[in-house]
Amino acid sequence: MLENSTVVDDYKALMASQGFECLITEPTRIVGESATCIDHVYARVASSTMEVEAAVAHAGITDHSLCCVAVRGCDGRTDLPAISYRIDYNILNNALQNVDWSPVYRLNYASEAFDAFYCIFNEHVKASKVENTVKKTFNILKPWMNEFLLMKIKIRNKIYNTLKNIQRM
Repeated sequence: MLENSTVVDDYKALMASQGFECLITEPTRIVGESATCIDHVYARVASSTMEVEAAVAHAGITDHSLCCVAVRGCDGRTDLPAISYRIDYNILNNALQNVDWSPVYRLNYASEAFDAFYCIFNEHVKASKVENTVKKTFNILKPWMNEFLLMKIKIRNKIYNTLKNIQRM
């Protein structure tokens, strides 16, 4: 990322063509006289209402530095649908019980047998994936809200819940 070469320039151009901006422009690994950027932090910031900043913290404890990312500027409530997949093991178990493994057994070399096994197994794993849709909702804190106020609110809520439970008795 730090050197000028056609590979680095092509990589940066590819990321830029997809709307990503490089946020880390300094070394993240320092060993003796060598300083390289091995951590890549990209974000789409031009078309976003959010402000994204990244920084490198050189602690000097190891040869690798810490990358920090801050995201600010999104007001109000944000709903982020997160689509993830999981393996339905019932589907996978049923599918694997009916597999004809004879092509794997017929192979003479272990590497070929493993490749055949892996190919068959991977097909069934992919076929047994099901979609999880989780709706994540979170409130963005106002700029004036800080850790001290959050702590006081938690204490207030704890006292309130304790009193509410006492009144029920």
